[in-house]
Amino acid sequence: SDVVTVVDAEGAVWFVSPALRRVLGDDLPTAHPGAPVAPHFAALVHPDDRAAARLLLAAAVAGGPEYVSAAVGWRVRHARGGWRHVETTATN
Repeated sequence: SDVVTVVDAEGAVWFVSPALRRVLGDDLPTAHPGAPVAPHFAALVHPDDRAAARLLLAAAVAGGPEYVSAAVGWRVRHARGGWRHVETTATN
């Protein structure tokens, strides 16, 4: 399933697609109008992979509207514990 996440330049998560719940479980936060879903998307990523997540976000922001990243793999926590391996691309 493709999970779509909208993140601002500071990393706050503002939208996640319904596929997120199918891939990562039902106990994940939901959006409230005017409030981010998560304070920083890297907080959802395995601690050992957070530097790569931050670099991907910085590259997307710096690359401007034409930017599309190469695929990057990392681990994201499942709602029931444990980690799921995901592959991510970023666009600005």
